[in-house]
Formats: sequence, C-alpha cells, structure tokens
Amino acid sequence: FDKLEGTIEVDAGQTFELVLEANASTGYEWKVKGKPDTAVLTFVGSSYGQGGEAPGSPGEQTLTFRGVEAGEAELELEYVPPGGGA
Repeated sequence: FDKLEGTIEVDAGQTFELVLEANASTGYEWKVKGKPDTAVLTFVGSSYGQGGEAPGSPGEQTLTFRGVEAGEAELELEYVPPGGGA
C-alpha cells in the first residue's frame, strides 16, 4: 500500500474494522501512526487471521476502532518491522 484515503462515518459507541493484508510470520504488523484525537476515536484492538494452512502464508490483520463522540479524527497507519513504529 502506498496511500489509501477515504472517509468513515460512525456514531458514538459504534465500532468499525479496517482489514489489511499482512504476514505475521515476517514480524511486520500494522500500527496506528501518531495519536488520533481520542475524544473522537479510540483504538480497541488488533487481531490476525492466517490466510492459508502453509507456514508463512499471508493473512489479514484486523484493526478495530470505536467512535467516542461527534467530531473528526485523522487516522494514519504504518506497516512496521519487529520492534519498530508507533
């Protein structure tokens, strides 16, 4: 991914998920870069699902967020190596 832009609208208390291609066997993972406005948006958690049965098969990392209250927040993600990033 180079750059993906868009708008997601959620109500207060509503969660949404971003599902991104990933490969946990490489040690890389998606992380939130910087700090979004936590009065508007909070990070709930992350999970990984392997896409195939073979060791090292790529899969998907799911990042879950929750809307807190009305407003706008910018969210930037980065795919970081082990021990790196946010």
